[in-house]
Amino acid sequence: MTLRAGEWIVVAGALLIGAFAALVGTLIYLKPPPVMYGYAESAAANHGETIYKKENCRDCHQVFGNGSTSGPRLDGIGALRSVSWFKAYLIDPRPGVGEKTYRVTMPSYARLNEEDRDALVAYLLALKPLGAQDSAIP
Repeated sequence: MTLRAGEWIVVAGALLIGAFAALVGTLIYLKPPPVMYGYAESAAANHGETIYKKENCRDCHQVFGNGSTSGPRLDGIGALRSVSWFKAYLIDPRPGVGEKTYRVTMPSYARLNEEDRDALVAYLLALKPLGAQDSAIP
């Protein structure tokens, strides 16, 4: 089977793309991107993560690279807000708290029972920058 000139270009391009992908994969394997955020695991935070998933929060928010970016990323949010702020915000979310304006408005979670809202707050507080895992905001 003989390849025509245009077909050789396609084959060479495919081989070049494959080689580049292998090189990038190797570089990432040898030196992964730095980890900036951690998760301070606890029973309450784990329950809150379940609520986060059940309420489909990842449809708008991203945590550790998982989820959508139609809302603010939540990596490190636990070091930026207090327990009382989270509790009030989940009941009465208001626009304009992030760095940019989003097209989607966050729904109220007043319909959740207090235990589930507290667990969700514990999950959000557990998302902190590395080195800030033991610090707490009053």
